[in-house]
Amino acid sequence: MSNEATEEFLKHISQKASQLEDFIEEEPVLLLSHYDADGLTAASVLVHLLIEKNAVFHLKIIEQPSAEDLEKVVSECKHYNSIILCDMGSRHGSLLSNFSQKYSKKIAVIDHHTPPQEAPETTKFFLEVNPWRHGVNGSLHVSSSGLAYLMVKELDSKISEKVVHLALIGALGDRQDQGEKCDFLGVNKLILNEAIEKKIVSREIGLRLFGIRRRPLYKCLEYTIDPFIPGLSGDEKACIEFLRSISIEPFFSDGRPKMINDLSEGEVRKLVIELVKYMISEGVPPQEAEKLLGYSYFINSFYKYPELYDAREFAVLLNACGRLNEEWVGLMICLNKIDYYEQVLSVLTKYRKTLKEVLNMIENEEIPINYLSKTIVVDCIGIVNERLSGALSSIISTKPDFRAYKVLALLASSSKPKHVKISLRVLREIPSFSLGATISEIAEDIGGEAGGHEKAAGATLLEEKVNLFLRKLEKEIP
Repeated sequence: MSNEATEEFLKHISQKASQLEDFIEEEPVLLLSHYDADGLTAASVLVHLLIEKNAVFHLKIIEQPSAEDLEKVVSECKHYNSIILCDMGSRHGSLLSNFSQKYSKKIAVIDHHTPPQEAPETTKFFLEVNPWRHGVNGSLHVSSSGLAYLMVKELDSKISEKVVHLALIGALGDRQDQGEKCDFLGVNKLILNEAIEKKIVSREIGLRLFGIRRRPLYKCLEYTIDPFIPGLSGDEKACIEFLRSISIEPFFSDGRPKMINDLSEGEVRKLVIELVKYMISEGVPPQEAEKLLGYSYFINSFYKYPELYDAREFAVLLNACGRLNEEWVGLMICLNKIDYYEQVLSVLTKYRKTLKEVLNMIENEEIPINYLSKTIVVDCIGIVNERLSGALSSIISTKPDFRAYKVLALLASSSKPKHVKISLRVLREIPSFSLGATISEIAEDIGGEAGGHEKAAGATLLEEKVNLFLRKLEKEIP
């Protein structure tokens, strides 16, 4: 991404922000957003603004909508004058532009997913903010929460300081920390620099285990799933045994668990070396194993709250809420309602337990796995619902034995009768290939809804169309 593209895009944001402000003034406002970490943080950023402006609004957290879903929302919600879609909408931008005039609604789309080539017309009733339209990579360089933050920053600088951390949490939730040593890139890097300069966020480089600053060392190993550590992630007993196998005792003589700060410099060095060696021996590519060392990001105001202090943990917590239909608890935390802290921790515990159960079923070959030429298909229909499918596909896409294939397709139950949700991930580098764009074209051809990013995407199809979809995907993968 060139600096010129970034500058041009930021100018575009500035222009669109004033139009968004006009839309908000046409209250009441209906705000729609997705249930993942990026969707929840994007919605929360805008809610902060709506509350500050004393706007009358209604927030709904939903699955990625189909064209039919959108027309139903726009046509039936007659008492809303403006509709804002976060982390969704670009897939149907032209349709929404038409709906805005047909139903006399002001509709705004704030989305970072890969859009169709044809851009919708901007009118006094419709606006779209999508980085791809301006040469900015929405898969890596900015998320929907980042877009919402940039819009709010143009309208109210005081509010933007309160929500800048949410922009980074949303980006981490969408795994946009893909720079060197897990750094941010592009627009996200600009947002990070602002947050650091204002002392809202701090950044450190070191061992990137989950909860490394505040949890017992063996628990950090157990909870780490990015990168996934075969044989250790999710297995407390195995983590304790691993530490002892490399001559690092995880407990003091009185039974207290050791933290990373309780280790000597030599022990920390040994831990890093032995962990990387272990992961490579288990089939993890060296570049993945090396991700154990990298940047971590901390939200300074949440120092007393471990699951909120580490921005990556905050993102996992929000994903847990959204995927277990507890999105409102996550939203309250994003709105700084700390009274919900214990409740959100219980959701996180349930989420980890649920993921562990399914991962164990996959590991024990209790879930059918079909091996095509280029695609590995994990059939979780009846076991996993559409909300959990994305998280699971991201985790198992790191399994070393899957790397012989190019794409992972996880099948899950859909809330739509007789439909299946397919969550897809690219398993290794495929030059000049966009998974989101490819499956969008396939779904349009056979009848279905699909979209996403270059390396992560999803589709919802009739059960009878799944095999046809997979056959067509096989042909399109280089």
